[in-house]
This record gives sequence, C-alpha cells and structure tokens, in this order.
Amino acid sequence: MKNSRLIVLGLLLLVSCNTTIRQHVMQARLANLDSLLSHRPRVVLDSLEQMDVSEHSGEVQSYYNLLLTIARDKSYVDFTDDSIISLAAEWYRNGKDPENLARSLIYLGIVRYGLNSMDTLPYLHLKEAEDVMKVHAIEDPQLQVLLYGYLGDINLRNRNYPEAEVCFEKGLEASKKAGNHRNYVLAYINLFYAKIYVGKTDEAENIVLQINAMDSIPDELIPSVKKVNAFFYQTGPTFKEAIIHSVNDSLKGMYDTDKPGVLFNISQFYMKLNRLDSAVIYGEACLNAIVDSINLDNYLYYKHLANLYALTGEYKKSSENYKKALESFNTYHTVVNEKRILELEKKYNIAAAQQALLKEKLKKRAYVIFSVILFAIVIVTIIGLFYWKHTAVQSKQLEIVKQQKIDQLNFFLEAFNNTAGIFPGLLEEIYQLAHKSRQSCPEMYNDLIACLDKVKRDYKSSFSATTQQDFLKEIFNSEGLQIQVSDREKIIYALSESGFTNELIAGLLNVSSDNIRSSISKIKQKVAANCRI
Repeated sequence: MKNSRLIVLGLLLLVSCNTTIRQHVMQARLANLDSLLSHRPRVVLDSLEQMDVSEHSGEVQSYYNLLLTIARDKSYVDFTDDSIISLAAEWYRNGKDPENLARSLIYLGIVRYGLNSMDTLPYLHLKEAEDVMKVHAIEDPQLQVLLYGYLGDINLRNRNYPEAEVCFEKGLEASKKAGNHRNYVLAYINLFYAKIYVGKTDEAENIVLQINAMDSIPDELIPSVKKVNAFFYQTGPTFKEAIIHSVNDSLKGMYDTDKPGVLFNISQFYMKLNRLDSAVIYGEACLNAIVDSINLDNYLYYKHLANLYALTGEYKKSSENYKKALESFNTYHTVVNEKRILELEKKYNIAAAQQALLKEKLKKRAYVIFSVILFAIVIVTIIGLFYWKHTAVQSKQLEIVKQQKIDQLNFFLEAFNNTAGIFPGLLEEIYQLAHKSRQSCPEMYNDLIACLDKVKRDYKSSFSATTQQDFLKEIFNSEGLQIQVSDREKIIYALSESGFTNELIAGLLNVSSDNIRSSISKIKQKVAANCRI
C-alpha cells in the first residue's frame, strides 16, 4: 500500500513537471515570435496560425491571442470581431504584466476602431492604455507612436482639434525616440492638419517647410506629402503634383476601402483648379469605388458630387446626390445606433449572465460554508459528548475506587478492633502484675514498666506514620477544613465526616469513645465559629 502511494505521488510529480516544462517552452517560443513582429509580421502570423495553445495555461493563451492580433494588424488582415483581443485584455487586467496589458488595450482600441470608427469604446481603451503606461512608467517609443497616432486620429475625426494636436505632438516626440523615419514623417503630416484646424498657420507652415526639407520620404507617404503642399499652398503646381501622385497611388494595389478617399482628393484638387469636368469624373469614380455602404465618409462623397453637379448646372443629378448624401448620413447613424443598441444589449445580457453566475457561485459558496460550519458544530458536539461521557465515567470510577478503599479500610479497622481489642486489657493486667511484684522484685518491675512505655511509644509512632500516608489523604480529603487544628484532630474530623463511628475511630487511635466524642464536638464548634466570621 505504501509503495503504491509513492508510485502515484511520483507520477503526479512527473506530470506536473512535464506540464511546467511545456508551458515554459511555449512561452519562450511566443517570446521569440514577439521579437520578430516588427520586421516579419507575415511569417509570425503563419507560425501562430499553425500553433495550438488550447491545452496551455491562461497566460500562454492570452499571450498568443495578443501576438495573433498584432500580427494580423501588421499584415493588413481585416478584423471581423474583437473576441480574441478582448480575451487577452481581460486576462491581462487581472494579471501582473502591465506592458502586455497596455499592448492588449491599444490593439483592442485599434480593432474596435477599425470595426466602427464612430464608436466611443476605442478611445476609452486607448486612454486606459495611456494611464497604464503612466502609472507603471512604461517607456516604449514604438508603443507610444501607435497609441498617440490613433488617439490623435480619433480626436481629429471627432473635431476635438486641440486634443488631437497634443496627441500628435506626443506621437512626434515618441517617433524621434523610436528612430523610425516613416513614423516620424507620418507624425509630422498628422500634426500639420491639427495645427491647421486649431488656426496655428505659422506653425503649420513651419511643419510644411521641415517636411519638404527632409532628405528622404518613404514612397508610400509621398502622395500624403503632396496633398499637404496642395492643402497649404493652394496653387496650381501643388494641386497638379498632388493629383499626379494621388492618381499613381490609386493605380497601386491598395485596399479597396482606401480608393474612394484617394479619388475624392483628386476630385477636390481638380475642383480647386476649376476643372469641373475632371472633378466630376473622379467624383463619380469615387462613388463607384465605395465598398462600405455605412461609412460616414460616403456622406461627404455624395455631397461633394452634388455640389459639382450644381456648379455644372445639372441640378437634377445634384438633387439626387444630395438625397443620397442625406440617405447615407441617416443610414450610417441608423446602423451605428442599432449596432450600439445591440452591443449594449449584448453587454447587458453578458452582465446579467455574469451576475447570475456570480449569485450561483455565492450560493454555492454559502452552502459550502454553511456545510463546513454545520460539520464543525457536529464534530465539536460529538467531541464534547465523548468528553462529557469520558469525564462522567472517570468520575464514577473514582467514586467507586474511593468507596472500595473506604470499605477496605472499614474491614481492616473491624479486624483490628476485633484482634486488638484485648490490647488495652492486656496492658492493664501487665501493669497490675508489675505493681504486685514491685516490692518483691524491683528490677523486674522497672523492666516491665520500661517495656510498656516502649510499646506505647512504638504504637503511637506507627499510628502517626500511618495517618501521614498519601492513600489516607486521598480518601479523606480535609482541604476544605479552614481552621487551625492538629493533624490528629484532622484525622478524627475526616473519619467522622466519612461515616466512621466513634467506636471505630477510638479503636483506630487507641483511645476511649468519650475522648473521640469530645474531640469531634470541639472541632465542630471551631468550624461553626469560623463560618460566622
């Protein structure tokens, strides 16, 4: 039996060690993929999609979900929901990894912003991530570039221009620390628009000059730079340059969702150049490129084309596009409101389910606690009953033993009285014989008297030794006697209280019954006097 227990314990330890090793190996593998995210996101995404972490701990699964979301974002994969990153953020909220908590909150905001740019939740998640980074003093420039870039964009879209300016300035400072030239140029471009919208034209001009003075600009940002020049200088050459680069940009393999915005910009530039025919062509191309029917920007596209038709005198088409603009605006807000209602209902249902689950857990916990308390009460009661029973049995046994000792002592006293009752008469006869021979044989008389005295002393000494033995003190407990009396009187009182007759006590002490009766009377008087005091 003992060997089998040791074997089971060994197997449990082996399984536990094996599980721990597997967790460490997977954690190290994910950390290695994390280090490759910035440079090779597609390779990391392929590796992550081939992995299975369902049997691993919550920490490993949360790390995996975070990396999978980042890899998909950097690989430009469209998100259909936020379930994966939500699980990671929720786990890190209860964990002890503030850096990954900040990362998960930022990407939760990015994913939800991509799903619905007018939703307020992305902003709240990003602000929460900013608070986490401040509280834990997390200095990660790349993460700060991402954070303040999206915060600035959200504020700009919601026309909160002063706050957008602050965010873009923080993003520019973070991009300097990160040493990423692309992010640095992009931060300047975003800051330019924020400066324009808050009316800081001089600072905006300075930004334009610094952008144009840069030695190199990433190819994918050149159209944005040309658009900045056209937006600021409002001249024919700048508009033409912006158009050329925007057209080239639209011909590239960009995402379909980005094409309407580029064509809209081209149409605006032609309108600024007073080339309304070209502006109308690109305005119509912009509407034909729309793939997201509930994008708020569609309202601007329809309104812009309606304005162009009004300028060219095609009022019927202008009216139709104004109606479509209004319909697009209403459709967007209707769908957004419906989505928000559904989200609120979903959150309410989840909260209600969590509340019900919590109540059920509390009920189970209360039931367990009540069961434990009840079990403890039963155990204590059983122990108390056993103790009381044991104590009662012990007391009864002590009483029985005490009574047995008293009975034995009574028996020995009776035997002593029966056998030693002749002792005083014998001594008296010896005394009489000794006195008779006193005249005739003085030496014999003196010897007899000496022997009789010796017998009396030995008897008294023997009795005193006997009364001092522990078994008599156990049988006749005289501790309750609170008066000053001699040991002999204590013995007399204890024997009398224990039920011994005066004759038995007299026989034990080798005195007369009258003597014992007198001693008992005196002791009782002392006890009564002490009680009155």
